[in-house]
Amino acid sequence: MYGGSGYFDGNGDYLTLPAGTAFAPGTGDFTVDGWFYTTVTTANQIIWSQAVSGTNYFIVWADPSTSTVYFNGTLSGGGVNISSTANLQVNAWNYFSVRRASGTVTVYLNGVAGTPTSNTVDFSNTSYVPTIGRYTHTATNYFTGYIANLRYVKGTAITPSGVPTTLNTAVSGTSALLNFTNAGIYDATSKNDLETVGDAKISTAQSKWGSGSMYFDGTGDYLLSPDQPIQRIGTGNFTIECWVYRNSSGTY
Repeated sequence: MYGGSGYFDGNGDYLTLPAGTAFAPGTGDFTVDGWFYTTVTTANQIIWSQAVSGTNYFIVWADPSTSTVYFNGTLSGGGVNISSTANLQVNAWNYFSVRRASGTVTVYLNGVAGTPTSNTVDFSNTSYVPTIGRYTHTATNYFTGYIANLRYVKGTAITPSGVPTTLNTAVSGTSALLNFTNAGIYDATSKNDLETVGDAKISTAQSKWGSGSMYFDGTGDYLLSPDQPIQRIGTGNFTIECWVYRNSSGTY
């Protein structure tokens, strides 16, 4: 996986974008694609949703309980509910793409195309609020894990050529491109979420490499990373290394 990611703990985390014509493709072509890494087997985890009622919605979600990614596009009860044919992996990065080209929708998962299905629902409602990580209408079905390089394109149906080896870019009609790479404090391996506790922060006063370092004032500051399988080293070999600059004395 390239770049950064957004972490969603499944307990109320989500992002929204301003509603408007940029996210209302009408009956035309569109693409929603990106990467996700779910850490649980809970069903119906929303990746992308736009909904104004229980019968008027545009959603993409992962269901680890069936190893499937779904797209549901419905207007007043009529629409389409289609799924991937390839299986998603838990605790691993998965690439997905949902595209509509000339009235035909296809769900791709990890480079494998699902069964194309006819869909000409008119998604022209500009009050749809693009929401990442939960179902908009009922504030449920929160995503648990990581989402990265998420892109929404209006007016263009992008056909994946296998699993991408580079970041998504802004093509014609791109309404959203979320790479999650602008954080000041992040894990460059894209494998761990880091939560700052207390007043832990970036400081430019001292640096060994680059232009900054983590600063801890000694009164409750620390970084926290959720438990993950990759951190459980068991009886195996391991290495922990870093540079430290102390500005006060102490035993530990």
